Amino acid sequence: MGNDTSRGAEPCVQPALLTRTSRELLGDRALPTVLRTREVRFVLGPEGVGKTTVGRRLLGPNPLECDAECVRKALNLAGRQGAWSAQLLEAPDLLIDGLECLHRRYGAVRLLGELLKARALAGRPTVLIQGPADTSVTLLYPELPCESRATVLLRFPVGGGRRRYVTERCRSRGIDPARAASVFALEPWSYAGVERSLDELG
Repeated sequence: MGNDTSRGAEPCVQPALLTRTSRELLGDRALPTVLRTREVRFVLGPEGVGKTTVGRRLLGPNPLECDAECVRKALNLAGRQGAWSAQLLEAPDLLIDGLECLHRRYGAVRLLGELLKARALAGRPTVLIQGPADTSVTLLYPELPCESRATVLLRFPVGGGRRRYVTERCRSRGIDPARAASVFALEPWSYAGVERSLDELG
């Protein structure tokens, strides 16, 4: 029988992990269903891959944004008062950006888990962006039921995707792509590295 849903059985809910480039999520196409419907959305990936921009795309037009310093202050306040601020609990859409250094910070993980669960139960979407220091934002996974969370792992384009990106950036800058052979072969590759290389080409 297994996971057969043909006779009305409930489907097995699995953790959702998608791998995309930022470009694939920033276009006009509809977002994947799990990134629209699951209340807590994690965005992971290397520096400069577009995590914050994608995180904003996963929310409404005017999310409340809380950076690393904002999180630090909010955690301290929640720890003293035993509750999160109404501003963070009740914001229709919340972006927590640059979350990092959670290893062995069990109290912080527990408090953040309580915030995420309360917001999820109220149907208020939250996006958490990996910080530059580590991937410890994933320590929050066990604080949430898998059916309420989704993760997108952003990567830089490879192969033909890199060539298309560089070609489009050349044309938008009025640069002949034939002059950009060194940019096509750039290593390590990044969006910022492409822009710097094209700056040098003039």
